[in-house]
Amino acid sequence: METATHNLSVENLIFGYNKDRLILNDISFELAPNKVTALLGANGSGKSTLFHLLTGRLKPNSGKIIFDGKSIDTIKKREFSQHIAVVHQYNTASEDFTVRKLVEMGRTPYKNIFSYGQSSEDEFAVKNALKITDTYKYADRMISTLSGGQRQRVWLALALAQNPDILLLDEITTYLDIHYQYEILKLIKELNKDKKLTVLMVLHDINQAIEFSDNAMVMKDGKIISCGETKKVVNKDVIGTAFEVNTQMVDIAGRKICVIKN
Repeated sequence: METATHNLSVENLIFGYNKDRLILNDISFELAPNKVTALLGANGSGKSTLFHLLTGRLKPNSGKIIFDGKSIDTIKKREFSQHIAVVHQYNTASEDFTVRKLVEMGRTPYKNIFSYGQSSEDEFAVKNALKITDTYKYADRMISTLSGGQRQRVWLALALAQNPDILLLDEITTYLDIHYQYEILKLIKELNKDKKLTVLMVLHDINQAIEFSDNAMVMKDGKIISCGETKKVVNKDVIGTAFEVNTQMVDIAGRKICVIKN
């Protein structure tokens, strides 16, 4: 059975906290379905603001964010969460939550005021999410007892329990050591391949974007300055402009690497 394709796009998006200082200036793009897209840019480029607009946390001054032909401000939060799951850079949960209890929260969009307990469908989704993220072995442990990398896997499991079509990820590897960064990114790539998930992930590390994303969008001063296949977008000119550094692309053991030149 083929996986349905769902579309998330942005049309002429403008945002600023006041009229004199725009943070985003006339942004338009369509997120490539069933692909992993990396959102890159220096601090202050506008990528975090764009992310918060895509999740509905902020409202645009003008322009539209469209999911399957409908502006997201017309979609009820419950319906939105059945299709789009979000994992933030900072995540908090009650210290007395077990891993299983937290992941069960991912089934909230499928419940109504008459729902009680977990249906068989809920139980399957939660168990599957725990297994996919290799957190089933932690199911009965308290969140407070887990390492940073383990916790990020649990938050990803919560998102997967929603059975989303699109994953929006906000710098979820920032505070992890290199081992856990690569574990999480490999898992995201596997999810994209196996479940045909459309993924947008905000990243700081250019080389991680090269290795783990199909497409890339690069931002500077509130605008997207380049968008397309990662292998074409991530080049010395675009990265040099976006980050104001002198860069060089080199091949090491068959892999393309971005390095900073003196």
